[in-house]
Amino acid sequence: MKVRALGEYVVLEAGHKVASPGETEKSKGGIITGTKSVGEVPKYARIVSIGPDVPKELGLKEDSYFPLPPGNNMRNVPDPEVAFNDVLEKDGRKMFMAHWKFIGAVYED
Repeated sequence: MKVRALGEYVVLEAGHKVASPGETEKSKGGIITGTKSVGEVPKYARIVSIGPDVPKELGLKEDSYFPLPPGNNMRNVPDPEVAFNDVLEKDGRKMFMAHWKFIGAVYED
């Protein structure tokens, strides 16, 4: 099952594994040092879906990566594999949506 962005929104996936609240923190040597009280904010993301009203002249493409600016202009989108299948939330993708103006730069080759 896929997620499709609507209107002027873009659906994004964290570009790397991020810690959720309640996950244990470990040192590089594997020693447990504590528990996360707040979730980790990803540093970059991948575009999963682009809404039909996002301006085409921006040149945004699915599977493009971009840095995430500071601030919390993102809204959680549950992974459909977690919502409708037997995938545990901790094993699912960290997905969210944002307005297209949230994207200020894109990584390119």
